[in-house]
Formats: sequence, C-alpha cells, structure tokens
Amino acid sequence: MKVFREGIEGVVQKVNDNSVIIKITKNETDLHFNGDVTVINY
Repeated sequence: MKVFREGIEGVVQKVNDNSVIIKITKNETDLHFNGDVTVINY
C-alpha cells in the first residue's frame, strides 16, 4: 500500500516506461477516479 496524495492510497498494478497504473484502495478526498484506477506519470 502506498499513499500517493494525502487521503488517497493505492496498489501499483503496472509499471510502464514513464507511468504507473494505480488501483485506488482508499480515497478520503472529493476526487473521483474512473473505475478506481488512475495513471501517475513520472
């Protein structure tokens, strides 16, 4: 489990060349994620 932003936790599903796909497991914010999945670019 990893905290990605205050109030949001998730599990890494896939690592790509410059991004990571995250399955959201806990969301205590007003943000909404389509299908509880998000992509983080780095």
